[in-house]
Amino acid sequence: MKNGSDKDRYCKDRQLPRIPVSKDLAVKAELECPSGKRWTGCCLDIHIGGTLLKFAQANLPDVTTDSKVFVTIQLDNEIADKIPAIVRHIVDGRLGLVFPDLSTQAPEQENHLSRIVRNVEREILRKKRQE
Repeated sequence: MKNGSDKDRYCKDRQLPRIPVSKDLAVKAELECPSGKRWTGCCLDIHIGGTLLKFAQANLPDVTTDSKVFVTIQLDNEIADKIPAIVRHIVDGRLGLVFPDLSTQAPEQENHLSRIVRNVEREILRKKRQE
């Protein structure tokens, strides 16, 4: 007997793995509205299809679910600048963002984001080896 619909299973199987960001890594994130207003936050997890950002209660972004925003993510000298994103959920100062279509960006933007994701993955593997 099947559990759930075919569509549910397909969507679940197609989700990209979320990679938690270590507190030791300085992954900086900045959220920007089309109006130009900006907020600085902390990256909790990341993958090539989106990210989860956390903001201080005193610095909560003035956005709603389904808002179109831009996010800049930086790890060391690698910067993925102004990636178009959509706010998927807002819970307790955390914003879940998806990157709907990186193909509209310059190819180097996707490359920068890919390198950041790989560096976060490497840090996780390095820590696991040390344990």
